[in-house]
Amino acid sequence: MHRILTNPVYRGEVKHKDQVWPGLHPAIIEEALWDKVQERLIDASVRRRGRVPAKTSGAQPSSPLPGKFRDETGDPLTPTHTRRHGRRFSYCNSHRLISGNRDGSGWRLPAASFEEAVARSIAEHLAEQAERHSVIEAATASDAAAAANAAAGLSKRIKQRGIVIIRSAIAGGKIRSKQLEIELHRATLAHILDLPAERLPDELLKIETPLALRRRGVETRIIAGEAQPAADATMVRALAAAHDYADRMKSGAPLRTIAQHAKTSERYASRIIALATLSPKIQGAIVAGTQPPELTLDQLVRSTLPFDWADQERLFGFSS
Repeated sequence: MHRILTNPVYRGEVKHKDQVWPGLHPAIIEEALWDKVQERLIDASVRRRGRVPAKTSGAQPSSPLPGKFRDETGDPLTPTHTRRHGRRFSYCNSHRLISGNRDGSGWRLPAASFEEAVARSIAEHLAEQAERHSVIEAATASDAAAAANAAAGLSKRIKQRGIVIIRSAIAGGKIRSKQLEIELHRATLAHILDLPAERLPDELLKIETPLALRRRGVETRIIAGEAQPAADATMVRALAAAHDYADRMKSGAPLRTIAQHAKTSERYASRIIALATLSPKIQGAIVAGTQPPELTLDQLVRSTLPFDWADQERLFGFSS
């Protein structure tokens, strides 16, 4: 039954292996109904996989974007989670991976990072359209200015509060190897902006932005839009720990004692403590979030650090 209900033939497409192609026949059901069915299937799949059902009224879904995004094969991204060392980690997986398919083309993205990338892409798009005064069609100067202010204000709220502000206006989207596509729902966005829906230009509703993935250990960092470095909380914590370890060692504490106090391994402490010897320029960039976007903690701790600060900066991609 699941195979029947997920067959894209109903939406006018043909699937061959992992590729989905436009069909020569018209869609049998409307797109809105197809999306609703897929969302219910995904929600049911997530509930079956969960160990403990949510008992609290008004419990939040495992992801605010269930069923809204698909990968390049047309497979929906499904919210899942796993537990490691008592912590819960949420992901957005290509649906075929849930059934145990080891298809290498499937996506497995950390949910929080993906949601942040979507929110940031929408916020930047709205801000750009507001700056260009392209939020509303056939408008007087005062109407265009008011619409631009509304879009700019919404962009600011999204940046402050995240995907929750705009998720109801997300009609769908697709993720490709180097591109993220987002489509906004006309009526919902118009309601949020308090503007007439029929006067919103099509360009406002469609977003295409570059997408890059950076590995950080076993996790993936998602960079949507132009590469904009941001503070990496993991790197900042590691740098703070490095200085703490270094201060304790200067006070005479052996590395084993330092590791026991930090509840970590001696090997890990020895690798982290080296970060305290990074050049001031690199450390300042990590704290400010202006480091090169491809720089990761794994790269820092696995590299043999040169003694010369200028050599360190060249090694990690900082301009001279």
